[in-house]
Formats: sequence, structure tokens, C-alpha cells
Amino acid sequence: MSYTFVESGNDGYVTCASEDEVISREDDFLDLIAACGEYRTGKVLLRAEDLSDAFFDLKTKFAGALFQKLANYHIVCAVVMDIDAVESERFQELIREANKGNAYRFFADADTAGAWLGSLP
Repeated sequence: MSYTFVESGNDGYVTCASEDEVISREDDFLDLIAACGEYRTGKVLLRAEDLSDAFFDLKTKFAGALFQKLANYHIVCAVVMDIDAVESERFQELIREANKGNAYRFFADADTAGAWLGSLP
């Protein structure tokens, strides 16, 4: 996986650089964490297209594993996706609960997600 750093607010965040690669294995989590270390930030912005289909199927526990790994390293995450298109009631519940906290949140557009990340210390 390749990542890039985007300056925003107080510092910036890491995001996927390639549209051809997706986060599909737990080893990819470590690459993402390493990129945060390289760029000295604890913030990540991921787009729906950066994530494998397993992320959106809560039965796989892929999303939970990703968020837990990021939390273990004190990395906050913004996920950009078409929230209105989510059909799964369980995933909608995840979005509602996540958006109450500051560990990770879901956004409909990258500008709002980037602004939220930029507002964090």
C-alpha cells in the first residue's frame, strides 16, 4: 500500500495514495500505522474505495479489527462514504454510534472529514 500526507488544520492526516489498492488484510493495517509514524500524525482519512468489501460486512469483523488496531495506536480515523446508500441496519447503527465519539467517524464528503481531522489536537 502507498500513502500520502495531506496538510490540514493543526497538522495533517494520512490517506491512501493509490486507487488501485485496497485495505484487504490485517497486514495492511500495519502499513497504515507505519505511514502514520512516518508522517508523524495520529490521523487517517479513508475513502470507501480504499476499503475491501469485507469492511462493510460486519459479520467478517474486519471493520472492528481495523478500528481496534487504530485505537491501540491512538490513531483517529475518518471514513468517507455514501452514508445514505447503506442498506444494512447494523452498519447504520455502527455509523450512528461512531459519530457520537472521536475515535472514528463517518462522513459523506472528504472536505468535511478533513476539516474534522484538522480540528483535532
